[in-house]
Amino acid sequence: MKVRMTGTEDECRALAARLPEVADVLEVSRPRDRRESRLVSMYAEVALSERSAGRFVAWSTEDDQARIAAALDRLGERDKVLLLHRLAGYMLAGARCAGERPVSARPARVDAAESRGMTRHEYGPVQLAVWLRQFYEHVNVDAARFFGLLPEPDRGGRRWSAATAEQVRERWPEISAASRCISAFGLKERGWTESMIRDLLGNPDRYVDNPHYSSAAPMRLWRLQRAEALEATPEFAQRRERASRQCAAASKAAETRRIWKALGGA
Repeated sequence: MKVRMTGTEDECRALAARLPEVADVLEVSRPRDRRESRLVSMYAEVALSERSAGRFVAWSTEDDQARIAAALDRLGERDKVLLLHRLAGYMLAGARCAGERPVSARPARVDAAESRGMTRHEYGPVQLAVWLRQFYEHVNVDAARFFGLLPEPDRGGRRWSAATAEQVRERWPEISAASRCISAFGLKERGWTESMIRDLLGNPDRYVDNPHYSSAAPMRLWRLQRAEALEATPEFAQRRERASRQCAAASKAAETRRIWKALGGA
């Protein structure tokens, strides 16, 4: 989903820094000035996925964890997003009733079973993500599985043993870098145009359900490593310079038309 923040630049940046407390933040735009106002606008693309579910699991009992994990396994992607929206709402409502913040600026990321002094012998996707967040900030198990970067589950075909999870933990920086994606919105913030995306990157590496409307087109994602490699090429620099010149020329032409019209031109 896309979140618009309007306020002073300091207020928008402060809120953007708090967004990871309740959702996965995909991209945050630069502040955009509003005409004749000291306020700015910032846009953030966020998603509620297993990261949000993991925070709810860390607050729940073991029975709650089992029910949540079973429900996530049964649901499709669209229904999973709806469930996670509801879980996040319960989390926030419970914290407000208790008179405390739902999570800190940097969550503790401690698995509920481990907080009770118990050792987990196997991990499902949600438990693996929660456990990995004790060591790393950026964790997206779904993306890593989609790109085939995780070993196959060795416990019943659906869960990973503790030994396999430890191997994943050791390799996570490499896995995370290879699985991180960026949307068309994020690419354009980095200087890409739609034609550059089409000609240089080609088809998206992944599609995810549109979080705004169930009937809308899926969100397009490209692997960030591919985009960064192309940004270092001379062809990208030439295309970006040409796009900048075209944009400047179009702005100048629009300003000329405005002045001509104001002077009473045809």
